[in-house]
Amino acid sequence: ITSVGCPYNCAFCTAGAYGYKVRNVDNLIEELDYLSRLGIKEILFQDPTFTISTKRVIDICKKMLENNFKFTWSCNADIKSLNEEKIYYMKQVGCHTVSIGIESGSDEILEKYSKMITQDKIISTINLLNKYKIRILGYFIIGLPGEDKESIFKTINLAKQLDIDFASFSIATPDIGTRLREEALQEGWISQHLDIFDSTEFPTIETEKLKKEEIWKLRSKAVRKFYLRPSYIAKKIQQIKNFETLKIIVSNAVALLKKL
Repeated sequence: ITSVGCPYNCAFCTAGAYGYKVRNVDNLIEELDYLSRLGIKEILFQDPTFTISTKRVIDICKKMLENNFKFTWSCNADIKSLNEEKIYYMKQVGCHTVSIGIESGSDEILEKYSKMITQDKIISTINLLNKYKIRILGYFIIGLPGEDKESIFKTINLAKQLDIDFASFSIATPDIGTRLREEALQEGWISQHLDIFDSTEFPTIETEKLKKEEIWKLRSKAVRKFYLRPSYIAKKIQQIKNFETLKIIVSNAVALLKKL
C-alpha cells in the first residue's frame, strides 16, 4: 500500500471520504527491497488509486529501475490520471495489469455521479494501455439511480466495444460514507440501519424506471454478453500457452457459469 484514500469524489465510492495521503517513496523502496530479498516475484499495489500523481508514479518506477527490481505487478488505476508517459514507465518495471473504474457507458450518468470522465477519454486511455500490452480489468456499475434499460445497454455495449481483458459488473450499492448512500436515505430507498452491502448480490435499491429484479437480470445479461462472445472466447483460447494457463481459464469459466 503506497497511499490511502482518493482526491476524487465519485458519489458511489468510499475512498474519497478518507482524504488522500501518500507514503514516503524512499520508505516504499525500502519495503520493496525487503520483498525482493525474500524472493517475492509478484505484487499487487492495493492503493484505491495507485496512479494519481504522474510525478510520484514515475519517481517510484525510476527508483525500481535503479534498484533492478524484477517484480511483476498490478494496481488499481484511474482513467483521468493515466497518460502515456506514466504508462510507459509502469510497463518498464513490470506492470502487467491495471484495474480501472469505467462504470457507465452513459456520459450523463458519469457526470451525475461525479466520475468526471467521458466516453472519448475512456476509449483513448484503453487504447494507450493496449499499445503497451497492459491487461485491463474494467469495473462497471449496473443500476445507479437515474438509469434505465437504454443507459445500461450503453454500458454493456461499451464493455463489448473496448478491448479489455476482464469486466466486473457490480450492482449499484449505497455504501456507508458515500453520497449515493445519502441520496438513498434522503429518498427513503433504504433504512438508516441497513449496514450490510455486497455489490455482487441482489440489489438493495432500484431506479425510477427499473425494479430490483430487472436490475439483477440486466447485470446477468451484461456478464453473458461480455464473456460468452465468440470473439472473447477465441481470444482466450489463443492465450493458452501451457497446461497451467488452461487450468486457470477453465477454472474461471466454471466459476463464471455458476453465477449466471
